[in-house]
Amino acid sequence: MNRKRSFFKSKRASYAFDLIWIIVFVFVLAVGVIVGKLIVSQLNLATDEMPIPAEAKTMVDTIDTGYTSAWDGLYLFAFVILCTALWFSSWIIDAHPVFFIITVVLIIIFSIVSMILSTIFDKMFENNSMSPIADQFVIIPFFMDNFVIIMIIVGIITGVLLYAKRSSGGVGE
Repeated sequence: MNRKRSFFKSKRASYAFDLIWIIVFVFVLAVGVIVGKLIVSQLNLATDEMPIPAEAKTMVDTIDTGYTSAWDGLYLFAFVILCTALWFSSWIIDAHPVFFIITVVLIIIFSIVSMILSTIFDKMFENNSMSPIADQFVIIPFFMDNFVIIMIIVGIITGVLLYAKRSSGGVGE
């Protein structure tokens, strides 16, 4: 049996793919939630002029009113769950310290990607009709304004969990 594997097919490489997946997912979720709020708000305005029952209008208004706080909380919850899963998987993977330099390079690359996505988010919701809707949220704009710093912290914690543990059964034990 051939035991030689490529670095990118190993469990250790999942760190790189997991972190980039989290970065992209958090960005897409932020944009999707704000666009969803725009759609719900427009639907709420449209139902005021529609000949539909009052209960339906009240239901759409209730959804519109609770949308912002609900999705702000769910956004933070999703991020915490994703980071917890990443950190747990990093803790259980045995990685050789030689690969630490690759981790540092990956954190730099992920910081650049985070910076690009943060800038795209700012430009999307800066000075247009979406700006008032984005301003209704608290957690999502704060998170996207500090996206680079948050992802650097996540990357560093992940790197520490990946490399700063005693492996079982190694040399010197």
